[in-house]
Amino acid sequence: MKAPRGENQHSVVWDNSRIEFSIDRGDRRRMRLVVSPDGSVEARVPRDTSVESVRDFVFRQRKWVFRQQLYFEHFRPRDPERRYVAGETFRYLGRQYRLQLDDSGPDSVKLKGRLLIVTTKSRNSEEIRGAVQRWYMDRARITFARRSASLFERLAPHGIPARPVGIRRMSRRWGSCTPTGRILINPYLIIAPTDCVDYVLVHEMCHLVHQRHDESFYGLLTTVMTNWPCRRLRLEKCGPHLSL
Repeated sequence: MKAPRGENQHSVVWDNSRIEFSIDRGDRRRMRLVVSPDGSVEARVPRDTSVESVRDFVFRQRKWVFRQQLYFEHFRPRDPERRYVAGETFRYLGRQYRLQLDDSGPDSVKLKGRLLIVTTKSRNSEEIRGAVQRWYMDRARITFARRSASLFERLAPHGIPARPVGIRRMSRRWGSCTPTGRILINPYLIIAPTDCVDYVLVHEMCHLVHQRHDESFYGLLTTVMTNWPCRRLRLEKCGPHLSL
């Protein structure tokens, strides 16, 4: 999303979400928001409107703004097919890292600063791809297990039983909960921000109590994670980039 720049840049922030916007004052009677195809947001308001009033207005319209940004996101070019060469960028837990190839030690993959360093003697792209994919799978197992343990502990008072969390590649879903109570998470979710990871985990955990997406399910989800709609919208916004 392209953010407005300069002195006319403002934002509203809540939980782990942010909307940045510019203000256009003029001879008009009411406030309205305009979301451009590049994702930028402009508040067009009466001339004497205070910044705080505009912030309140943007905050109240935050769900609509995210929906509009998501709509335009679908028309933007997707990331090109990866070649697994030095300089390509990869996402991990919501942050971007640049691929660096190193042949000075034993085979390994690690993060250092904002670099994803693959140490290997090979320059075969398929071998590098395999190393990166294995690293992501390992990080997914470790991260999902750690975060789910903490979440299950927090959700226990709400009658949600602890269950093992596994990983499975899925083409159209971020997670699932089987009729037998087994939670499976798409390992590519490890690319999304942490708050989105937690949303998917909690969503599937609530299915341990209510299998259907009915009023009882959403009531429980709202009780244990009041800001889940914002997290879901953020996951939908970054969805086109969740690929390896």
